[in-house]
This record gives sequence, C-alpha cells and structure tokens, in this order.
Amino acid sequence: MGEWLTLRQAIGRANTSGDAANSITFQPGMSGTVTLVSPLPSIAANISISGATGPGFAIQVARDGAAPAFRIFTVQGAVQFDLSWLTVAGGLDNLGGGIYVPEGGTANLYNVDVFSNRALGNGGGIYNFGTVTIENSRIDSNRADDARGGGIYNYGSLWVQFGSTVNGNSARWEGGGIYNQQDASAIISDSTIAMNWAGDAAVGNFGSGGGIYNRGSLQLSYSTLSGNGTVVRGGGLYCNTGSSATLTSVTISNNSARNPVWVNGQGGGFYVDGVGTSLALSNCILTGNLADQAISRGGFVSRGAAYSWTGPLPEDPVFIDGIA
Repeated sequence: MGEWLTLRQAIGRANTSGDAANSITFQPGMSGTVTLVSPLPSIAANISISGATGPGFAIQVARDGAAPAFRIFTVQGAVQFDLSWLTVAGGLDNLGGGIYVPEGGTANLYNVDVFSNRALGNGGGIYNFGTVTIENSRIDSNRADDARGGGIYNYGSLWVQFGSTVNGNSARWEGGGIYNQQDASAIISDSTIAMNWAGDAAVGNFGSGGGIYNRGSLQLSYSTLSGNGTVVRGGGLYCNTGSSATLTSVTISNNSARNPVWVNGQGGGFYVDGVGTSLALSNCILTGNLADQAISRGGFVSRGAAYSWTGPLPEDPVFIDGIA
C-alpha cells in the first residue's frame, strides 16, 4: 500500500521522483473539498491524479474564496497530466483560472467538472496552448472577465467528446463557451454546448460567438448547440475570417443574437464572416434561433465566405450575401 500524503505533498514528490509516470489516487471512499489557501506545485512531471470513482464528483479541489488569486492546476513544460473524478473550482488567474496547459504540454480530463473558475484575461476554465482532451466531463459556470473563452480558450489542439458539456460559461468579449484561436484545432463530438454567453452591451457594441467563437479549424459532430447567446453576431457559433468549420448531425437550436442597446444582432444560430472562411453543414437541424435582424435569426453568411448545406432544409431562415 502506498503512503498517504496531502495533495500538495504528493505532487511535490511526483515532480522529483524521476519516474516516467506517477499516479496520485485519493483514499477510497473519501469525499469533500480540498481547500487551497496557496497555489499547488506546478505539474512538472508525467502525473495522473484520480479522485473517488462513482456517481458525481465526490472530491473538489478549490481555492479558498478569501485566498489571493491563483489557478488550481498549472502544467509546466512538455509533460502529460491526467485528471479524473474530480471537481476543479474557484481558481482565479490572468489566464486559465482552473487549468493552464503550455505549448508542448498535454492534459487529459475524464469525468472532471471544471466549475466556477475565473480569468481576468482569456480562458476562465481552461487555457490551452498544448493538447487537451476532455471526455465525459463538464466545463460549467466559468468566466473570462475581460476577454475571451469563458469555458475554454484554445490555442493548440482540443478534443471535447463522449458526453461532455460546456455549459453556463461567459466571456465579456468573445467565445462564451469556447474560443478557438487562429491556427488552433478543435474537434467536438457527442457533446453539448449550451447556455453560454459572450459580450456586454452595456460597455460597447462587441461580443460574438456565444457558444463557440472560431478563428481556426473546427469539427463539430453529433452534438448540440443550444440556448447560447451574444449581443452582436453568432449566438451559437461565430466563424471569423479565414477559419473553417465542418458540422455533421448538429442541432443548432434556441440560440440568440440580441443587443438591447444597438438592436443589431445577427445570426442567432451562426454567423460566418468574410473571404477565406468556410462552413459545411451536413444533416444539421437549425430551429428556434433568434436575432434582432429577424431574417438572419437562423444563420448569416457574409459576402465571400464559402458555404454548403446538405440534408434537410433548415426551419430558420439563412441569410446569404443578401439573399434569404
């Protein structure tokens, strides 16, 4: 039987063990909150941390609300970090309030809840510059206070799959749920992106991509974009100039682009912008979306973007280069 240590002690020991892989497992039957008043050591070796298995997330690793600002987990260097059966909560940092993954680093999340973390800049829940895989997990109620990617800010490679949800996150600028940066790749399957919000009409006419803001390469399949909102363009999805997106068997429903001040929201379901941008939809459902400009409540494809649709016709109108 291994030695019982605190989480802080266990990470410190794993970082200096010299082993190719290190496993940290919480005591069987343990539940409750590991309350942090100072940052944990960075993940500087190949480390796997597993909480208690079973229904729900019995163990929470959270920053004390009265403690100074710090994120919960920071991956350092080209190492692999595997996290399972835990809640990551209450982190607060400039980038990536909950989890930060640098270039060359890898993080795999399985049955993890990244909950109620904040970033003053990008990536309220997760900031990824490396490779992140999210399976059967929840990214919910995170905030990017003054920038992008309320749930996830991706500048590397991102997989979200196997029943994961990105729900109830917000960003003051763009990408309430997910912000996919230029040259980044996001592959999302069998997942739900719902009830996320981007923008702040009270401080200016900006904010797009309530569910997802895409500047890179996006593949979305067998998933749902629902109930997301923004104040300018693309309640469910916004694709910026030069990006590409392929949607297969996706339900885009009940999203909105509504601006109470300027009344100029476009593309409640999606908005595709500019020359060099491509959007391909196959067997997708587009219904119940709303926008200030009613004719574009379902979707808006601006002049110069490449657009294709196969499968059933959408219930909501799609406004393309001035032709509905």
